[in-house]
Amino acid sequence: MEKTYRITETELSRLESDLDRALDEKGKQKEQSERLRKQLKTLEIQSVERKKALETVRKSFEEYAEEERKKQKRLRRERNAAIGLAGLLAVALVARA
Repeated sequence: MEKTYRITETELSRLESDLDRALDEKGKQKEQSERLRKQLKTLEIQSVERKKALETVRKSFEEYAEEERKKQKRLRRERNAAIGLAGLLAVALVARA
């Protein structure tokens, strides 16, 4: 058998008021949760975009570094060729004298 309880109108009003506040709080928390979910999605998108940008920068830097290595190698070859040519000229001048 189910028990029956009696409450006063004041107690009923307080319980209804408490329920209304709890429902309002639940609604506010739900709105906040949705805002946070949207912010998280925005941050995830920004993270992906920044990752792509960093990858582009990394590739550009690697290409630049490779070009610089090739340039340094070419300059060394030109310098060595110039030194070799100067040496041959010096030997030729000494031989003529």
